[in-house]
Amino acid sequence: MTGAGPVTAQQIRLVRQHPIWRDASDNGVRALCASAEEIRLSPGDHVLRAGEPAAAIHLLVEGATRVYYPARKDRAEITVKLFWAPAAFGDAESILRTQWAECVEALTPGRVLVTPAKKYFEIMRREPSVCFRQYWDVARRFGVAIHSERQANLGELMDRTIAILVAYALHFGRADPRGTLIDYALTQDDIGKQVGANRRSIVTILGTLYKAGVLERQGRKFLVPSVERLLGSAESTPPNLSFRTEQLPWAEGPVAPR
Repeated sequence: MTGAGPVTAQQIRLVRQHPIWRDASDNGVRALCASAEEIRLSPGDHVLRAGEPAAAIHLLVEGATRVYYPARKDRAEITVKLFWAPAAFGDAESILRTQWAECVEALTPGRVLVTPAKKYFEIMRREPSVCFRQYWDVARRFGVAIHSERQANLGELMDRTIAILVAYALHFGRADPRGTLIDYALTQDDIGKQVGANRRSIVTILGTLYKAGVLERQGRKFLVPSVERLLGSAESTPPNLSFRTEQLPWAEGPVAPR
């Protein structure tokens, strides 16, 4: 978008399809279009990397991404969220004017709008509906982080594995006569990497889930007969790793069941 000449109707539609900016004024949307850079994503692309300066707000308008803490000498890599469009991220670190704490990697082809934080907040200040929706989205993400990141550090490996499987089932699930097929090339090594465990531990955990009848293999993909039963097999409440921006916050409509 940035530097591409006059703002087009297509750019305006792209911004308005994100719930945070859906009801913004025409002037506000045009200002955001003029300031944002549209980035096309391919699987494996990094939207941002931990340690880099944080100074931009990201609006994911297409696709899915994985948020993770990279491996360090004293800690294995840990996946803490899956963002599915529409989603927003980058505001917390940008407000603190610090570095990115996490990496964000594309799982699918997608598009993200990246706006310099200073400009984004200047525009947002003039848009009451955007302020409310951004606040609502940040509060929800913070609530998810309290639980999921605590579990990532302190929770049982079984529960973290179940959380990953459920997140992929919710994001990439395809209806199957026997349940939900995870229509994504998720391997045992992928799971181990994302929960900070070696392959042998993951094989043992998956074997336990197979034996309990809450997980199956269909070719090279995982099949979840019942997401509720899989969640129920956890030793405690697994963290919710799935996130997308709500289309209708509670204050704008009836409270949705959880």
